[in-house]
Amino acid sequence: MKILVLGDSITKGIVYDDIKKKYVFSDKSFVSLLKQDNLEIENVSLMGSTVTKGLQTLERLGSEVGNYDYTAIEFGGNDCDFVWSEVADSPDSPHLCKTPLEKFRVVYEEIVRKVRALGSKPVIVSLPPIDSSKFYKWIIRGLNEANISAFLGDKERLGRWQQYYNLAVSQIARVMKVPYIDITSPFFENKNFDSLTCTDGIHPSESGHRLIYNSIKANIIPQIA
Repeated sequence: MKILVLGDSITKGIVYDDIKKKYVFSDKSFVSLLKQDNLEIENVSLMGSTVTKGLQTLERLGSEVGNYDYTAIEFGGNDCDFVWSEVADSPDSPHLCKTPLEKFRVVYEEIVRKVRALGSKPVIVSLPPIDSSKFYKWIIRGLNEANISAFLGDKERLGRWQQYYNLAVSQIARVMKVPYIDITSPFFENKNFDSLTCTDGIHPSESGHRLIYNSIKANIIPQIA
């Protein structure tokens, strides 16, 4: 079975290294762990990728996509993010996130259609939840915290906003009848939630990736293998 992975830094396997103080690639990401189970996986995920960039990647690959039995799709984390420096400078102005929700839906659906047209079976992957408290501390660094706080209303809005996009992802999967991999629920079910995300609050830690891997291995792989 051959699988193409199309997504952002989550599926790329990027984590934040607290010692090096930078983002690094982890060979213990859930995709890397699945590769060790002898699944033939080609990972074309890119850090910072949005649905628009994902569609561009898909168009660049073209007919090659048809060589894969499944194409796993994971987007939304970057799409729903704001340019926080602009928010901090002008909290009362209207601010759009990187991909407004309606455009997000339209482009995501186009990705699904194109994967099918190119001869692969799309599989949609949900978003791992963010840690709002950690992410809030991350985005206010060097910026006007009072202005960002005024824009948000409360810091938990960060998590609610991300789950708003995650809800759209699940709706797309249902309406378009695409197999759906829920990697969100295992995080919410785990009592050690704090350990499952990096310092930035948005990238799964290696423990978080192990949780995703275990869930996929137990619940998904038996269905498609």
